[in-house]
Amino acid sequence: RAEVRRLLDLRRRVVVPLLGSGFRGGTFEVRPGGVLAVTWRFAAGHLRLVLNTGEGTCPLDEGGETVWSSATDPRRLTPWSASFTREIAS
Repeated sequence: RAEVRRLLDLRRRVVVPLLGSGFRGGTFEVRPGGVLAVTWRFAAGHLRLVLNTGEGTCPLDEGGETVWSSATDPRRLTPWSASFTREIAS
């Protein structure tokens, strides 16, 4: 229950302001080892999801501010872990 509240607060603080700034498109990239990276671009910045569906650990160096992660190490994603990062437009 506490995690759901935390995620709803995160959506309110991080995602909603980006949505309100205007959607500018999105891209995805399938990387070696079962890694998927999705980027949503907005006028106020962008939000990126990196998901490791592979069997090995992969480096995580996306830049920006990590706003949520299931990974225990901020520098790498273990199998079946994910990370959301945000970058604010300058």
